[in-house]
Formats: sequence, structure tokens, C-alpha cells
Amino acid sequence: MEREQDAGDWGSELVYFSNWLHYLRRETESADLWSEISKEAKVLESAASSDTPNAPFTADEKEYILNGLDEIKQFLLTAHRLDPELVESRLKYLADSVDRVGRKDWLNLLISVLVTIVISAALPPETARELFRFAGTVLRQIINQPLLLM
Repeated sequence: MEREQDAGDWGSELVYFSNWLHYLRRETESADLWSEISKEAKVLESAASSDTPNAPFTADEKEYILNGLDEIKQFLLTAHRLDPELVESRLKYLADSVDRVGRKDWLNLLISVLVTIVISAALPPETARELFRFAGTVLRQIINQPLLLM
């Protein structure tokens, strides 16, 4: 976008120039949100790799996931005061999908839902990192442990 404005005198020109430099610095030094999200999502992505079986969850695993999603919901609502409707609708979708999809598909849904929450709530990079770490910690049993063969 190009914008022109007559400052009137050199003092005002210097003020405009100084402001422009400030905005330029802010833009060039701010963290790249997409790269930050992708760094944090790598742990979850590796869990949903092609080596991950797409077998259904056991009853115990479903209970573990539902408890973990409840913890994530409380974390987002209390620690970051996000819109309850956004958080509850996205996490309810994940909870409902535990019965419909297999392990690999569910982990991919988890990544998608977390990214959607980050984007919809316009979370800063440090909060996005914290969310991915928290989700990884809360759901570590599902993410890090392979499915036991029956």
C-alpha cells in the first residue's frame, strides 16, 4: 500500500520517518507465526506419521483422551481466556471423533484443530507454542506410545 502525506516541515517529516522505521523494525523482527507453529507441531506430526497404525482406540485410551481434552479446554479458558464457544466447539469435534476415526486420523485432526484455534483466536507465537506443548504433555500417552497389539 502506498500512502502520501505532506508533513509540512522537516521536523514533522522526521517524526513520520521515525514512525516508519519503528513499524519496519517491528515487522522484520517479529517471529514468523507459521514457522513457530510448525516447530511445535513436529512432535504431534511425528506421532501421526505413516508408521502410526490407524487402529481404533481402546476404551481406556478414549477415556484418557477425553480427560486430556477437558484439561486442554480448561487451560485455554482459564489461562488464556479464549472464547468459550470457539474452544468448546473445536474440542467437542475432537471428542466426538474418537469413536469414528482411528489413531493416525485422530492425531491429524488434533493438529488441525489446534492450528485452527491458534489462527481463530489470533494467538501470539509464544502462546501457540505453549498450547502445543501443553497438548503434547497432556496427551503424551497417546502421542508417544505405540498401540499395544491385542
